[in-house]
Amino acid sequence: MKIAIIAGTFFPLSGGVQVEIHNMANKLVQKGHSVDVYVYKNVDLKNNLYKIVPINYIFLSLLYILKRFLNFKLEKIFNIFDFRFIKLNYEIYHFHFLNFKSLILIEFLNYYKKKILVTFHGADIQIKKEINYGFRINKEFNFYLNKLLKNISGIQCISSNIYKDLIKLGINKNIIYKIPNSIYLNKKNYKKNDNNHFHLITVGRFAKKKKGFDLIPKIAKKLIEKKIKFKWEIIGKNSQKIYEDKFLLENKDKIISIENIENKKEFFFPASKLLKHYYKANLYINLARIESFGLTYIECLSCNTPILSFYSKGIDEILENKKNGLFAKNIDDLVNKIYYLNSNRRYLKKISNNCRKTIYKYNIDKNYLKLINFYKKFLN
Repeated sequence: MKIAIIAGTFFPLSGGVQVEIHNMANKLVQKGHSVDVYVYKNVDLKNNLYKIVPINYIFLSLLYILKRFLNFKLEKIFNIFDFRFIKLNYEIYHFHFLNFKSLILIEFLNYYKKKILVTFHGADIQIKKEINYGFRINKEFNFYLNKLLKNISGIQCISSNIYKDLIKLGINKNIIYKIPNSIYLNKKNYKKNDNNHFHLITVGRFAKKKKGFDLIPKIAKKLIEKKIKFKWEIIGKNSQKIYEDKFLLENKDKIISIENIENKKEFFFPASKLLKHYYKANLYINLARIESFGLTYIECLSCNTPILSFYSKGIDEILENKKNGLFAKNIDDLVNKIYYLNSNRRYLKKISNNCRKTIYKYNIDKNYLKLINFYKKFLN
């Protein structure tokens, strides 16, 4: 197949969307397909088998101004000017993560009567008003999205939570296909760190409220009060901002910030260097208030590192209580469970040994087959 993937966000920003696009695009090429990934700004990668195609950002920005602020009918412009943001000879047009400019490109392809496939990834469909999260809080985006939804041919749904959001938007369930995010199951194995410290890990970009990083000082204080010998690695873009909190700065020997670990050579994420951190950790601490899926969850589980988390959207579909991790009711309960697991390593080892078994269903090879079957239903 000749496939165009239109990325609403891409590297050098690094997150679940970018990793999923990159991994699956590389897998598609390995299987003999031709894949072009359209991006807003050119990026220099060394580990991509697919072709990166930058979109004419100046012209797209002009249309953005006309549509966003003047609500101009873009069809009039398409009638006059031949922009050709995206080539018109692909069999598949697949959008990942919609922003306002993505909607313009969907309208552009609709003008040429192309079938459109979409994967929503979180902020483009989910709303959590308490932390001002979600593009749909913006009235212009929400109105434009709802207008174009009827012109979308098929939707890849990565989680049950997003499925519920799609149904609330009035999407016909017959065009929704459940295909979760994927993981490349690396065969490398590293021994768990077995020294005197209890090793905790949290992976994610610094988004204070959304990722729950505002809770780290409260939890860390209680762990120290309980005299638990621990090291807690916070890995992700701008993670050093946790040291804006005076207490965390004073205890940076225990709360360790590590900048995002890049993958410049390996074809698939997560990078081997990041896997080593997952493997040595005794426990993954999830504090995120909302996720569409949470790629880091299945990454850590693939390394037999169980998860401790509050109950929230995203993690509720992956964490199986007392099988591959534990749910906590509140901060005190979370701290008590860390204390318990540190003191009961035999029980911790028991649930650790279950972790990798629970995520085989997300194997990229299985999801590749599901995606191809999805594509075959919507060939242009």
